[in-house]
Amino acid sequence: MKRGKVLMTVLVVLAVLFASCSNGMSKDDASGAAHNEKVMVSLGVDVEGAVSQKAISSDTDLSGLTYWYKANHNWEQDRPVHGDTGANYIMIPNYSAGAAPKNIGYFTAGEWSFWAQVKKGDTVIYSSVETPYIIRTNQTSPTIIVKPATEGNGNISFSVNVPSTSGAAPTAPEAITVLINDSGEGIVLDAPTYADGLATFSGHKNGLAPGPYTVTFKYTDKGGTVTEGAAQAVTVFAGQTSNITGTIDAGKWHPTSITIKAPGIDPFTLTPESAHRTPLGPAVVFEAAATSTQGNAITYKWYVNGNGPQNIGNATLSYELNVPGMFDITCTATDETAKVTASKTVYIQVGYNVALGTITGGTVDYGVNSSATAIFAPGDIVSLSAAPTTPSHRPVFTIDGITGLAHGTDIEYDAVAEVATFRMPAATATVDVAFSAPYAVAIGNNISNGTVKVASKGTSFAAGETVLLAVTPAAGYHLATLKAGETNIYSNYSAVTGIAYFVMPAGATTITATFEADAP
Repeated sequence: MKRGKVLMTVLVVLAVLFASCSNGMSKDDASGAAHNEKVMVSLGVDVEGAVSQKAISSDTDLSGLTYWYKANHNWEQDRPVHGDTGANYIMIPNYSAGAAPKNIGYFTAGEWSFWAQVKKGDTVIYSSVETPYIIRTNQTSPTIIVKPATEGNGNISFSVNVPSTSGAAPTAPEAITVLINDSGEGIVLDAPTYADGLATFSGHKNGLAPGPYTVTFKYTDKGGTVTEGAAQAVTVFAGQTSNITGTIDAGKWHPTSITIKAPGIDPFTLTPESAHRTPLGPAVVFEAAATSTQGNAITYKWYVNGNGPQNIGNATLSYELNVPGMFDITCTATDETAKVTASKTVYIQVGYNVALGTITGGTVDYGVNSSATAIFAPGDIVSLSAAPTTPSHRPVFTIDGITGLAHGTDIEYDAVAEVATFRMPAATATVDVAFSAPYAVAIGNNISNGTVKVASKGTSFAAGETVLLAVTPAAGYHLATLKAGETNIYSNYSAVTGIAYFVMPAGATTITATFEADAP
């Protein structure tokens, strides 16, 4: 393969496949599109330029390379769908430099991060930085570029363990000397730690030109004896930190691992977490905490429903959510030195409280999903416990002064379980409840060419309760009249849902109905 000035980029080409776009497709095409609106990702690697960026040494043999990737779904941190957040890269099969991008699978919509590596044999000769990307199902063939390493120099970081030969924890004046290419210049040594029978020496050297290096450790015990470990080869990549860990024992250097630590933002947390609910009005304080893998300073920016940036540089954002609905709060964290950015988004539901008002004839309390401080969005189902003082009595619910279905809240009461539910209105709800004796609802005997049944739970209802009826015309017929006692309730009937309703009067009621044949 040609050596020279090359820039490594990883191109991820996304083809959005929708079942709704199947018009004109063959059967096979349509079946390929029916993947729950997931996005097919194609990935290609173009090895052109990394040498000029000094990300790959100019004397590296670029033939016989293999190409690897990993991707992580950031909204599901514990469920990496492709690869994982560790070192488990997946090889792109049957791929070579200059080849067309390869399909690597379907990706769900959401926040993703992509990485790539290039290997020669088992040796990584290039490791890209993390590239975050939001995949949306309404995109048409967007392109993701997994960025090459930052231009410039790299670093070497090391941690060396020295076990005690006597069984006791080593103590000063033991020391370690570190040489990089036979020079100790510019090496920073941290204070050693002593625990569990080990002396641990850590440090680093920054600002190294990319390329191969030889690292040597010399250990001096408290008696003045010097033990020199074998030289260890390590490669420095532009903008990245090469980490060495190992042990000096019985005069030998035992490396346990050599890893490449690419520039990145890890860990990165944002609170409160998604699914958090908050009442209308009070300011919510969002807090971000991000760490550069290179130890550099972090710059924060905030976006509310995509609008911003705002509060630049601050790790917290105080924001008044003063209208109901779902808000998305995004924070970006940037390592300005390494030119790496990560982002996190949380989703906050702003809604309303439920308050208990006047209760007569029984007791009402918050149910399994409700409390005095619980927040509900319009349309949520709210559960309350409702127990009458007199066992046979039933509750009549009034929400913000309006009773029954007129409020549009679909109130339902289960007398056996003593549980009431209603659909949350678009306002803070004050619930008043009055228990009273029920009256029977009967279905008339002379109904033909269709059926009418009580759809609400129970056969007896208190005056003021809303009672649902299920109306089913026979084939070829439709409902012509519907009454509760002498009250015409036909206008409360929906032919689409087959449901009618009426407000229970203060007395037993019989339902009558007639069905007529459909027009020919």
